[in-house]
Amino acid sequence: TSPHAAATQSAALAALVPGFAAVSGDAATDLWRGQLTVPWQGSATVRCSWAPAALAEVVLLLESCAADLSGLVFTGRAAVGAGFVRLDGEVAAQAAAVARLRQSPALAHVVLLGATPELKDLVDVWGSRVPWSQPLDALKRALDPAGILGAGRGPL
Repeated sequence: TSPHAAATQSAALAALVPGFAAVSGDAATDLWRGQLTVPWQGSATVRCSWAPAALAEVVLLLESCAADLSGLVFTGRAAVGAGFVRLDGEVAAQAAAVARLRQSPALAHVVLLGATPELKDLVDVWGSRVPWSQPLDALKRALDPAGILGAGRGPL
């Protein structure tokens, strides 16, 4: 991203998040390391993407989802428009949060990467099928006619 775009996104985020502070140096390095581990330390991990211009809407959506959970941690890259959401709390509240995330036009590709068996019983890990599922299914059948590769997994 350009320096101007990054500065604009930082300013928008600062307006939304109380206590926001830009970091650099060793503190930034520690935060980047934490981004790799923090999303996996809860009971459910969701991967999602968004248009970078929708970051403010995404933060507001996550804030509203957090109200019903005992914990919600969001790590992502604003300029890339991709990140992880860690959900902690009652399984029903986690399922409701995943449903809200998937219903929002601000987010795309909301996938449940890690969860308890109880949550997986309530929520399809892949979400709804994409409009191009039929051609992908045909391609998979052509390349894997016995259906042994990734059987029953993934959007293909």
